[in-house]
Amino acid sequence: MAGSANDGVIDSRPIADQVHTIIRERILSGQLAGGAPVKDSVLATELGVSRAPVRQALDRLALSGLVIKLPNKPCRVVSIDRESLSELQLLRFADESAAIYFLVANHSDLSPLQDRLEAIDHASESGRWTQIAQADLAFHREVVALTGLPRLISRIDDIFDQVRTWLNSTDPPELIVSTQLQRHVELTELLLEAQRTRDPRPAITAWEAHILGDRREQLASLRATAR
Repeated sequence: MAGSANDGVIDSRPIADQVHTIIRERILSGQLAGGAPVKDSVLATELGVSRAPVRQALDRLALSGLVIKLPNKPCRVVSIDRESLSELQLLRFADESAAIYFLVANHSDLSPLQDRLEAIDHASESGRWTQIAQADLAFHREVVALTGLPRLISRIDDIFDQVRTWLNSTDPPELIVSTQLQRHVELTELLLEAQRTRDPRPAITAWEAHILGDRREQLASLRATAR
């Protein structure tokens, strides 16, 4: 397949999987920006494949929330606004809370989180927002991954992919950049304490403040809009 993400390497995956990987990487890198049209005919020609695997890939990306399918129009890359981001944060809090309950109840090994804290520390030293944000998401993804629950992990991956598209078009408050390591060290300590006491509630309360924080007013707005 022309234009493969691994040029020169024989890839045994189905063509639709390879096309899915290429389009996803372009969206997450910002090469395909929010709102950009994604035409199956153009991609099929560019990648040297038929339109069928491109359509299959776009169907998967629509299910994961990265593209939007419109009747009789090309798909478009999702554009995450403030309200959409607030909804995503609510969904990730629900999934991460479920992960915390599981990790506490099963006294799961949390040692892999130390590597994630070191990655946040390294990213913070770079001062680059993109690296810091990716390290942040990797920490939270690890919390869910430690459950070993495939459906929960898949759900959080879809949510984080959409959050990453928002990160491509925003600049963070300086306070967030400068306090990331401290905040995640505290979250880790609370999670370890929850395992000792068998009580996940203090950790979940801290997670709520960390993830939702100043988005509570926006979440109230979402409720009003949904009525």
